Amino acid sequence: MDTLLSVAWRVVRRKVWLWILGLLAPMLLPVLLLGLVLFLLICALGGSGLDLPVPVPSGSGGGGEAPKDVSPAKGIPDAYVSYVEAASRQYGVPMQLLAGEALQESGWNPNAYADYGGSHAMGLMQFEPETWSGWHNPHTRIDEPDTDAERIAKYGGYGVDADGMWAPIGTPSRAVGQLAALDAQCRGNGNAGCAPYASPWDPADAIVAAAKYLAALHREHHTWPKACAAYYGGPGADAYVASVMRNTYAYILDTPPV
Repeated sequence: MDTLLSVAWRVVRRKVWLWILGLLAPMLLPVLLLGLVLFLLICALGGSGLDLPVPVPSGSGGGGEAPKDVSPAKGIPDAYVSYVEAASRQYGVPMQLLAGEALQESGWNPNAYADYGGSHAMGLMQFEPETWSGWHNPHTRIDEPDTDAERIAKYGGYGVDADGMWAPIGTPSRAVGQLAALDAQCRGNGNAGCAPYASPWDPADAIVAAAKYLAALHREHHTWPKACAAYYGGPGADAYVASVMRNTYAYILDTPPV
C-alpha cells in the first residue's frame, strides 16, 4: 500500500511541476530571447573590446536624455553617423559607447555649454579648453581653446581637425559657422598664415577628438567604464558611468548602422 501511495505521489508531483513550468514558460521565453540577442550583439562587438558591465537602473547623473529603461534609444542623428563611424574605426572605440557619451554629455547638442564651478565644457562632447588644447599650451585661455590643430598636437591636446578645414591662425573657436568662407580664403592665399582648424564647437572635430581621448583613457585605465569615469573627471562619477553604460546598451539594442 505504501508503495502504491509513493508512486502516486511521485506522479502527482511530476504533473504539478509540469503544470508550473507550462505557466512560467511564456513569461521566461522573451527574457531568455532578449538575453540571447544581447549576448550575440556583444560577441559581434568583441573585436573592439567592449568590456562593459551589466546595465544598472540608475539616475542619469548628467546632461542629455538618458533612456528610462534598457530599450532602444533614439538613433544617432543622421548628421553625425559618419563622424561616429569614422572615429570608431580610427581609434578603436565602440561606436555605441561613443554615441552613449555624446547623448550623456550634450544630448547631441553641438552648442551645449557648461559654465559653472570653474568648468567651461564646450560643444557636443563637452571639452574643457585645457583638455582640448593641451595643458601647457600658451595659446589657450580658461574659456577659449586653441584652434590651431598643429599647435594643439605639439602641446599634447586632444583637439583635432577632422574635416580638413583651414582658418587663419588665432581664429576663435566659435567661428565654426564661418568656416567654409575662412577655408576658401586660406586656400586662395596658399594657406599662408593659416592652420588646420580644430574646434570643440565643430561636431566632426568634437566626435573624433572624444574618440581619441577615450582611447587614451582606455589605454591608461584598461576598461571602458573606468575610461568614461576619467572622461567625466568629477564627483558623482559612479552615477555618470552608470548612465553612459545604459545609453550604450540602449544603442546596442537599437543596432545603429556599423
